[in-house]
Amino acid sequence: MRRSTPRLLSSSPNICIVGGGAIGLSSALHLLQSSPSPSITLVERDSTYRVNSAVLSAGGVRSQFSLKENVECSLYGLEVFKKNGLNDLLKKANPSASPVDLQFMNGGYLFLSSTPSGSSCLTKNLKLQKSLGAANTELLHGEEVGREFPYLNTEDLRMGCYSKDDGWFDPYSFLMGVREGIKPRIREGKKLTEIETENNKITRMKIDGEWQAFDFVVNATGANANSVIDKIPNIRRLPVEARKRTIFHFKCKDVPHPDPTSHIPPLTVDPSGVWYRSTSALTSESSGDFICGCTPTEDDEQDAERHTDDIDPDYSLWEEVIWPKLYERCEAFGGAKVLNQWAGWYEYNVKDQNGIVGFHPDCSNLILANGFSGHGLQQSPAVGRAVSELVEDGKFRTIDLDRFKFERFEEEGGLIFEEGIV
Repeated sequence: MRRSTPRLLSSSPNICIVGGGAIGLSSALHLLQSSPSPSITLVERDSTYRVNSAVLSAGGVRSQFSLKENVECSLYGLEVFKKNGLNDLLKKANPSASPVDLQFMNGGYLFLSSTPSGSSCLTKNLKLQKSLGAANTELLHGEEVGREFPYLNTEDLRMGCYSKDDGWFDPYSFLMGVREGIKPRIREGKKLTEIETENNKITRMKIDGEWQAFDFVVNATGANANSVIDKIPNIRRLPVEARKRTIFHFKCKDVPHPDPTSHIPPLTVDPSGVWYRSTSALTSESSGDFICGCTPTEDDEQDAERHTDDIDPDYSLWEEVIWPKLYERCEAFGGAKVLNQWAGWYEYNVKDQNGIVGFHPDCSNLILANGFSGHGLQQSPAVGRAVSELVEDGKFRTIDLDRFKFERFEEEGGLIFEEGIV
């Protein structure tokens, strides 16, 4: 039997969003498009975003995924980040909001494959992506990769998939721009300490020492997803853990020849899992600054659920894993010098590495928006819109995210796996 979902309890519901990062802010922004508008309390302990996962990320947004839901979410994200979608939403939420410049860099994404199975995966995924509207994406076979990107060593490559519409932007500008834009229309809190329930429903929450009643609660706490769950009695925990990811900032004296059509080398994902991208538009006078990282193997993953805010980067990754692969793929990186490094937290879904979106089956007015495993920033516009739809209608209207519900973890064949994890 399909579980019933709550409807609006009043013409203007009272909503608490726990977590003021990308997904929490996007949820508030999309909820403020509703008429009549809800009353929103946004709880965020770090208003500076000093250790926010989005701010510490590469800020990328791409359409190259293998699941329909992920492609659709990121295509909407591109509308918001790349075009004027964000400022349109801000103006509707607050006509006096200042425009936000996200500094979007249209460098594209390039996924490389050196195996038959990897090439088959890229081919299959491209067919899906194009069917959903990612028109400016193409496959490059063998020598075509070298002709398009002559600075790459292509001896071992069988194929590449290049999406020209993708790119990256400044996450801090996004977070601060949205927060300041909607600030006049929301209440803010810093610390959630207690939650009371009745009949499997949250009735009130203690925020900054004051008890408040809410009709809906949104869990958008990222790597701390279970910090909300653990305050609610008799509720199943989320399969979400904090996982460390390290990013290196390096300078390359001999800058790789840029793509002549965009003047920006794409964010490139090597078959080894090592990735890199420029930090700016490249010209002949460019400083040649890049950032890079890698996807660890499952054996190298560390469960860091009980983490602190400040974490040490994994310094050994540069010498032992990343730099050798960079040099192998592009000789110009042989003289790369590390300038800085930092680490942030992934909200890692240990079951299938995809988002968890929907009502918690054990708590009828708790909406989950968790577990995006590194894709939360680029999918935050779509997830925020989905949250607003659940509040307004009790179901998804635009992108069907029903397969992302919590219940999939206990259904036979319910897990959904994404092949484009970076």
